[in-house]
Amino acid sequence: MLILIAKFKTKPEFRTQMIELAKDAITPSNNEEGCMIYEFLQDPFDPDSFTFYEKWRSREDLELHFEEPHFKEFAEKEWGEQYSTIYFKPIPCPFVGDIKKRKRDLEMN
Repeated sequence: MLILIAKFKTKPEFRTQMIELAKDAITPSNNEEGCMIYEFLQDPFDPDSFTFYEKWRSREDLELHFEEPHFKEFAEKEWGEQYSTIYFKPIPCPFVGDIKKRKRDLEMN
């Protein structure tokens, strides 16, 4: 699994266009094989700041997404001042279930 967080700060004159183009990409992206989550978020304190939050089954699925027409149409635009992309891979924690079970056991005693 791979999580991607992409942040944009647009120029105010591009805000409406960015929102519309991003909305057009949400459904086809969520329908892609390997897409687990694909969300477009707007900063509540800065209306020109946006974030894509995505979760993909694999890096290969994400790379296929980068070849899709709806992604390319969005990516080819010059949106504004800032751009950053961060990738995360979850670290499995095998003890979480054990901790919850131990807590329930302690609460029962």
